[in-house]
Amino acid sequence: MFSELGASFKFPESEFKPYFPHPKAENENERVYALLDICHMLKLVRNTLAEGGILIDNENKQIRWQYFVDLQKLQEAEGLRLANKLKKVHIHWWQQKMKVNLAVQVFSSSVADALEFCSRHLADYKEFKDCEATVKFIRIFDNLFDVLNSRNPFAKGNKAAMHVGNKIVWNSVFDE
Repeated sequence: MFSELGASFKFPESEFKPYFPHPKAENENERVYALLDICHMLKLVRNTLAEGGILIDNENKQIRWQYFVDLQKLQEAEGLRLANKLKKVHIHWWQQKMKVNLAVQVFSSSVADALEFCSRHLADYKEFKDCEATVKFIRIFDNLFDVLNSRNPFAKGNKAAMHVGNKIVWNSVFDE
């Protein structure tokens, strides 16, 4: 729909145009900017990764849904969680696909930390070998969610509301 109106979310930057001309404006410089809702975008990313199983990053490395499945199975088998909220409901997301919190918890730094821990310290579990691209992917989306879902002017770092005074913080997230 955006492209039909004249907007484009394509990269490289020369093609990126997140706006279209206002249809009723007398001045053609008046624009309507399209904003993507991070909550819905995060659910779409989760759905795409889970349904496809594998995404390829810009370094040609695999981002795999199976790491999430294996982490959840390991935590259930051991009867404890590695400081994250990952449960069966996160893996069987389609039963509650509208719940934003499930997608947010999947792409959380605590899940990234747990995968990293398994990869580095549990040599017997080959399931977590080569999960670095998935960990990086999770961290990118965790940071994006924090920045784009922020509204508290007193929060710190990525969780603070976006304003000129913290542009360095949120701009670095978009550079990832």
